Amino acid sequence: MNTNRILEARRTVHVLATSLATILALLAAPALAEEVCFGGGPLSPCFEDRAAAEEFGRMSLLWQRSGSTGLVDEGSLSRFAMKGRDAYVRSNRTGTVLLRYPVDCRTDAQEPLLRVAYTDNGQAARVQIRLVEDSFDQFEPRTLVEFDSDLRPSSSRTQVYVMNVFPQTPEGIDTIDAANRLVCSYASYHIEVRLSRAAGGDPRLSMLSLSGTPLVESSYFD
Repeated sequence: MNTNRILEARRTVHVLATSLATILALLAAPALAEEVCFGGGPLSPCFEDRAAAEEFGRMSLLWQRSGSTGLVDEGSLSRFAMKGRDAYVRSNRTGTVLLRYPVDCRTDAQEPLLRVAYTDNGQAARVQIRLVEDSFDQFEPRTLVEFDSDLRPSSSRTQVYVMNVFPQTPEGIDTIDAANRLVCSYASYHIEVRLSRAAGGDPRLSMLSLSGTPLVESSYFD
């Protein structure tokens, strides 16, 4: 009996030690960014993290377009439809519509944020967005940030989401560009959107915008 109690006590100590080690490891790990949402209205924005929410209130609008103003890829013309500000896939078609939106920014901007208003009503719909940078200094266009509605909750209502163009590591180090800016003084930008529909789906793009802190006296050589 005494031997059994000793073995049971050892097992208990081992379990407690393992649990304590797990808790300490979780506390030591970098905290994951949590999405932040405000309000309960149909266009209440959700932000990638709290830092993006705080930055957004201090920034200037750099560029904005409605979904219906995009340049439609030739291969998507038979599937594309628009109404008001919305771009979407015709209800009698399935497949993907490819749209491009030239970004005519005139001022370099630091710590930019991309805001999208979209609809994804479920598994039969998908909205994919990417911001692309191109310049003579680059051999190929560079994707700065991507959005995929399949990674967020679906809804038949329009949703608004705001994300950092230049994501930060847990240590606060920029992962893409040391300047952490849109350099409109030497690079060109466009936004590519793919609306994918299967039977019953209703993917839509309503609005796109870029906000940031303008750098009035900036140049490529800063």
